Amino acid sequence: MFCNNDHLAAALVFECHRQGWAVPERLAILGFGDQPNARASMPQLSTIRIRRAEMGERAGQLLLDRLAGRAPEVHCVDIGFDIVARASTQAGQGRPATAAFRPRARRPLAASA
Repeated sequence: MFCNNDHLAAALVFECHRQGWAVPERLAILGFGDQPNARASMPQLSTIRIRRAEMGERAGQLLLDRLAGRAPEVHCVDIGFDIVARASTQAGQGRPATAAFRPRARRPLAASA
């Protein structure tokens, strides 16, 4: 089950335990954001970590370019993400604890006529 944030994923883990469902044996749970509660949950939550510092740097550079009158050539910026595999998805069973993903470079969107 993919949850759009780690807080919701932690609440789902709690509710699964309350209902007697084993995590991850009966339901694997993946959160988003790598918040501190992802490590505090039992079992610890697997999560998707976004690269906030890189996102901020790229956004700042795009803003500075725009303020300087330079139109950005890129309409879509992919910064990638990391999957942090933990126990809520049966991590650690011969698989790496963290996997990094870099999306392929995208071409700028064509202007519509």
